[in-house]
Amino acid sequence: MVSELGRIDEVLSRHHYGRGPQVEPSTEWVPVDEDAPCPRCGSVALCHVSADGRYVHCFLVPSRWPMADGGWLHPVGVPAKGKRPPRRRAAPAPPPPTDEQ
Repeated sequence: MVSELGRIDEVLSRHHYGRGPQVEPSTEWVPVDEDAPCPRCGSVALCHVSADGRYVHCFLVPSRWPMADGGWLHPVGVPAKGKRPPRRRAAPAPPPPTDEQ
């Protein structure tokens, strides 16, 4: 059952923000971490990425689609205005070969 507040939020979201991306209620969200930071803001603690990699639930960068529990929904592949994509950390270089004979 959807609460009255939920219905109002849904109507307001459609009216003010347009019809957003359709995310299944059963979508599994994976928390970001140091190895895989948020693709939107670079955070390593707050945000989540959908298990299929199609969406980001970012708590720091606003979008047209606010999430019910805070933060905003971002489809992956759509650039955020004024934000550069976070740099991916390169793997450490292997040690140089030794000249043992």
